[in-house]
Amino acid sequence: MIIERVGKVLLDTTLDGLGRSSARILMTTGELLYHIVGMGPTDESVTWKQASRV
Repeated sequence: MIIERVGKVLLDTTLDGLGRSSARILMTTGELLYHIVGMGPTDESVTWKQASRV
């Protein structure tokens, strides 16, 4: 939720300012979950109801 509201770039800039330049926000939790199952975040080929049966 924070990533969606603030943005990845601003969070990366904040991490840089805190001395954590090696830490990066690569993707949101939702993007990670879509990636794990081989789907894109905008893929509408499967509904939430269908996916929850797996």
